[in-house]
Amino acid sequence: MTQYRHQMKYIMSLVERKDVLKRQALLTDIMHQHKAHDQRFQQMANCKRREAKIREQPRDSKIRLRAQRYVSRFQQQFQSAIGLQQEQGGAARDVQLADALDVSSAPDACDRHEHRSGVGLLPQVGSLVAGLDGDEFRDAVLRLLFHLFLSPFALRCPPPPRYRFRIIGDIIKKLEASGREVPELAYHIHGQLSSAADADRTDGHVVYQLTETAVVALWEDRRLMAADTTGLRTWQAGKALLDWYLLRPEAIQGRRVLELGAGLGLTGLALCRTCSPASYHVTDGHPLVVEMLKYNVLKNLELAKDDLPVVDESACAAFVSDAPASAPLKPRGGPADGGATCVGDLRMTLDGTELRAGTLDWFTFTAEEAGGLDVDLVLTADVTYNPELHEPLVRTLRLLLDHVRRPPEVLMALTDRNEGTTARLMAELAVQGLKPRLLATPANNQSSFLMDEVSKVKIFQITRIPDLPAA
Repeated sequence: MTQYRHQMKYIMSLVERKDVLKRQALLTDIMHQHKAHDQRFQQMANCKRREAKIREQPRDSKIRLRAQRYVSRFQQQFQSAIGLQQEQGGAARDVQLADALDVSSAPDACDRHEHRSGVGLLPQVGSLVAGLDGDEFRDAVLRLLFHLFLSPFALRCPPPPRYRFRIIGDIIKKLEASGREVPELAYHIHGQLSSAADADRTDGHVVYQLTETAVVALWEDRRLMAADTTGLRTWQAGKALLDWYLLRPEAIQGRRVLELGAGLGLTGLALCRTCSPASYHVTDGHPLVVEMLKYNVLKNLELAKDDLPVVDESACAAFVSDAPASAPLKPRGGPADGGATCVGDLRMTLDGTELRAGTLDWFTFTAEEAGGLDVDLVLTADVTYNPELHEPLVRTLRLLLDHVRRPPEVLMALTDRNEGTTARLMAELAVQGLKPRLLATPANNQSSFLMDEVSKVKIFQITRIPDLPAA
């Protein structure tokens, strides 16, 4: 206010001296200052109103709105294993039946490669099921129940209990609403799932169908954060990095790969099953994530050895012919039921690739450890969301580039969720003498995992900044 009085006093002196130009310039400047002040005041008022509105919302509403933002991306229908075989006889009826029951409206939507125990969300193919009736319709329902809950693969890799319970409930509701007879088996399955002690759990197997014969089964927790970590589910950047090599299998065939922050192992296991690297070392630094990673490695080795089909038509035909009114659901198994893994690193061979799973702590990683690694490709995906991890991560990459006998190629996939976080990462790379080169964005990386501009996934190649020549 004192400054304002001085300005007005000066203006009056200009009036007395009849200095019109200076007076007009000063008045214009004062008007701009007041306009900027009004704008800042309005922004602060709007911000306070928004905060007050959020505080007034019930807690459940805020959680629901937050969940809807994340789920909305994935609520599209994609091809599943049954969809791939929809032209092969009875599988086509399962797809038609799922359309009639509107199973695709189930809450857990999946990516094109992802489904639950060989069924997932089936694509809409029109209302062709209208012609099915009587025993024909009953058989189609039994086939669907078999593939969802009772096939050998579904029993070996059961999906999350909450998912199974909501799916069977949705099937029963749609059948009852349509006036069709609900098979006794559906009620029996619903009863078993509703009375289970773990009916509300969100962790279980998620199966990724890579090709008609190659699948990867992961034990995941579908929550965004579980057990104080985000590493118990797969994320978009890891899927984008996987797609980068699925489209270029020759770029990784025969390579010796180290993956940092591998999480549950989708990228590594899928590349081992489809692209034949010479060796692959999957690592993470969180103890619980490492245990889940080892479990997933052992589970997929077991599935590869047994060569269990995702869709077993002969077993399905025998099941439908028996038309049982009840069938026990096998306990869900998994790490929580004694599936503990070995102490130390896990070493094995998967589809001809030497696979190793274990711990690599960026905070304690040393030059000696880097020098003892035999790798020519380093991969990492979706590990830059926390700025506190930037320094140890980048330092680890620098040690690998400096001390591995032959400097490896380094690829980093990240989701650009926050411009400030990404800028801090780029600054840390520069401090450590590294530079990123953008290789792919959703616009130029064709993907089966819904990589679009909204996901903001980018893939960088990380190299050392060459030393400047002496002056």
